[in-house]
Amino acid sequence: MTLQAVGDGTNSMARTLTPFTRLTLMITEMNSNRIEDLADPARCDLIHHFAALNDEFAESEHKNQAALIGEQGAVLVDSIRSGDFAKAEADRETLIASCKKLKDLV
Repeated sequence: MTLQAVGDGTNSMARTLTPFTRLTLMITEMNSNRIEDLADPARCDLIHHFAALNDEFAESEHKNQAALIGEQGAVLVDSIRSGDFAKAEADRETLIASCKKLKDLV
């Protein structure tokens, strides 16, 4: 997997990800990054993955689980941005469990 520069100065993966791979990356990012870095798009792609995951499962039988992950991701990002890191840690654990559940289903 290689990165390509995009016109807006960001990087984009050169190939698309399968939902299984995306979920694996999300779990890895949540486990390996400092909590405050999860809401920073310059340091972590988690916010991008939430949006992409909803699109990938829009026509799937698992769309409700993917939507739940998107909602939980928004709560996590809000907790981080508000500086409530204790709540953010709990939100992260809830989100990891939801990602693992969806990963088991695909």
